[in-house]
Amino acid sequence: MAHPAYPTEPGPPRLPFSGYQNDIEKQNQEALRKNNEELDKLCKNICAIIGWSLVICLFLYIIL
Repeated sequence: MAHPAYPTEPGPPRLPFSGYQNDIEKQNQEALRKNNEELDKLCKNICAIIGWSLVICLFLYIIL
């Protein structure tokens, strides 16, 4: 009787803590998503401040 070529599933070896690694990856992805959302909010606020400042400066230039 022939022995199977792969006693387990083919692919990279499984680490004993692969479940923990998956949890850490999920937490990292969640933290990255939250950071991206906060960065987007900050960039929108900065762009709004710069944009309105330019509009006010343009109005002052036209008036004066």
